[in-house]
Amino acid sequence: MVRLFVSSVEGLSRGEKIEIIDESELHHLYVRRVNPGERVALLNGRGWEYFCRLTVIEKHKAVLEVTDVFRAQRSGPKFVIACSLIGSNRFDRVVESSAEFGIDLLIPMLCDRTIARLDVGQSKERWKRKAIEVCKQCENLFLPEIGKVSLFSDVVDVFGQRENTLLLLPNLGARAKSLHLFDALHNKDLSEFEYVVIMVGPEGDFSEEELDYALARGAEPISLGDFILRVETASTFCAAISSYFMSYKVERVE
Repeated sequence: MVRLFVSSVEGLSRGEKIEIIDESELHHLYVRRVNPGERVALLNGRGWEYFCRLTVIEKHKAVLEVTDVFRAQRSGPKFVIACSLIGSNRFDRVVESSAEFGIDLLIPMLCDRTIARLDVGQSKERWKRKAIEVCKQCENLFLPEIGKVSLFSDVVDVFGQRENTLLLLPNLGARAKSLHLFDALHNKDLSEFEYVVIMVGPEGDFSEEELDYALARGAEPISLGDFILRVETASTFCAAISSYFMSYKVERVE
């Protein structure tokens, strides 16, 4: 089924009609050759999905009639990945995997050894578009929030030493002596936390100063296994394991 994204849509009931005027979503309908009478799903990125019937499609608008309403429910902590920026379009993969695995918040991060310096304004627009496309493809009804580019120390200051936050710090020095990410999450009662924050460092790992700074403020060192992972791979790995501990349920709204 073709899925469209319109962030402003909420509170629709069966039988209601809505006009689609967004050029990219109209283009999607044309490319997929959706004809009047066929079914379309409409997402808003905040847990709602509306099954619709296409009634009208014109050059500058389409009209949908709602036939069914579904709502996704999430319980437990919000999962946050703070990931060092990386060059070229490699951070796109970080965005895509966050959307695929249901991460709530992705924070692009500047660390001591971060090399990439991107045009953040243009990049954030591209990242949002990619996240939307992934959510449509993967039937994830929650669009991840992409936070502002933040310094490592600022992320630690926001989330460190908070009773409602579990701050996890994968690093190469923790491979042999710390819990694996899965075990670190499995051994906790996650219902006690509002946030689980996983910090993914740059190529070359966090600096000693950064490690000391975070550990002194309540971060827990963890391992991602025996191998050294690329930044985008490490982020995807963290997102995938996090998804195992998420509670996600979709129900039909009567």
